[in-house]
Amino acid sequence: MAATTDPNTTHDSSQGKESVDTSNTSQTPNLPDKENVDVIDKTLLDKKSEYGKAIEIGEQLPKDNPENQNDLATAYLNLGVLQHFDLRDYDSAKSNYEKAIEIGEQLPKDNPENQCNLATAYLSLGVLQHFELRDYNSAESNYEKAIAIREQLPKDDPEYQNDLASAYNDLAYYYQEQKQFTKAITAVKNAIAITKQLSENDAMYLPDWINHNHSLAEIYFDTNEIAKAKDILEAIQPMAKKCLDEKPDDSWTQELNDAIADLLSKINN
Repeated sequence: MAATTDPNTTHDSSQGKESVDTSNTSQTPNLPDKENVDVIDKTLLDKKSEYGKAIEIGEQLPKDNPENQNDLATAYLNLGVLQHFDLRDYDSAKSNYEKAIEIGEQLPKDNPENQCNLATAYLSLGVLQHFELRDYNSAESNYEKAIAIREQLPKDDPEYQNDLASAYNDLAYYYQEQKQFTKAITAVKNAIAITKQLSENDAMYLPDWINHNHSLAEIYFDTNEIAKAKDILEAIQPMAKKCLDEKPDDSWTQELNDAIADLLSKINN
């Protein structure tokens, strides 16, 4: 899959994070000096402490107040994300995602904010189970729960719709890994259809549409439908380059351009 990101950000995530390839030792990476590492570590620990205090306070507030409970669920979710992606404490992350889900399931279903947070908790748990814990059956189930919830959110809210597309893209990657290619194509085409409409109304969603098309090209590459993959890549590459020209410092857009170029290189060689 192409560039993917944290489940709480606009760009997908995909949601499985791309790992850095350390097999090439011909270049020395630019490592932060110790002072900067200490600052980074302190920032993460400060965030962990902040979320922990929010949870401690939230647990003392009345349980019959939905707003308080949603804030508490969000604190558990934020702590889980920190432990998952930054601290790599996967057991604790899983526990906090599950706590966020437990609370979120008790909240009113007619409140989009509550439901959005619940869907994010399911998706985050699915990503953790998929990429880190390798609990594939549970991951698939939680991806599907996140999508089912996001399908019910307001259709006129572009952020909700973009989040839905991201969840479909994550599910497509799961199916691709499991070699369930028909399901993968169906899922990623849903993501493409959603972001196509979004990008026609607002160009900020064009990179997401390009990203999902790259995902489809990767699936076609895996199924040896090379002509289809190449047609998609050649169509989206100029658009991806234009997006990068407009935001040259955007690392996600750079990764997306690199992913497209890499796959085209594989095809042409």
